[in-house]
Amino acid sequence: MIGDTGCCGFNTHEKGPTVVGVLTLSLPMLIVCVLVYPVLWLVGVLVSPVRRLCEQVGVIIRANTRLIHQTKFIPLYRCRLAGGLFKLSPRVSGWVYRHFNLTVFSVMWIALMIPIIVLFRS
Repeated sequence: MIGDTGCCGFNTHEKGPTVVGVLTLSLPMLIVCVLVYPVLWLVGVLVSPVRRLCEQVGVIIRANTRLIHQTKFIPLYRCRLAGGLFKLSPRVSGWVYRHFNLTVFSVMWIALMIPIIVLFRS
């Protein structure tokens, strides 16, 4: 347990966040902050304290995005997919390589949430 803070699934032995931490805290927080940010930005134009809150939400968005990108999740597949797409378009390949974790974790989170929502609606 040395090196495991228990916070956000962050483990210093692995040098980054764990998959469970990303799926349970970072991704849901990122989704909420991205939804709230435009509203705060519009209100922040008129009200100064809200502008400061909007800046703080922007920092949270950047930090969670960085955490998601730092997670080591199937790196070999990530490289193979980006390498295969490089023949078609280097720009698309670069985009896939940079945003692979965010896309995969979003799909996983949605796939986990659909059965939970269906269960609770029944």
